[in-house]
Amino acid sequence: MKIGNLSIKTPIFLAPMAGVTDFPFRCLCKEFGEKKVIHGKEVFLFPKPERLAKTSIGNIVKCGLGYRSKYVKEAAIAVDKPT
Repeated sequence: MKIGNLSIKTPIFLAPMAGVTDFPFRCLCKEFGEKKVIHGKEVFLFPKPERLAKTSIGNIVKCGLGYRSKYVKEAAIAVDKPT
């Protein structure tokens, strides 16, 4: 993807979305996603499934997902499995 003279190699990236997304989503990105610096601002990509699959449920819970943490980890494991 190219925005102006900036080339982005990953197909997905996040913009600063503090007023749009909820805390658990932003926390997952910040804690487990890859950090990028674009025009001097830190942004975090959504975590790759393999990263979430290796993360403890306790650490996912810390992002405020509560009972959903188990499902996030199970989904990441399912997506990360080779077919």
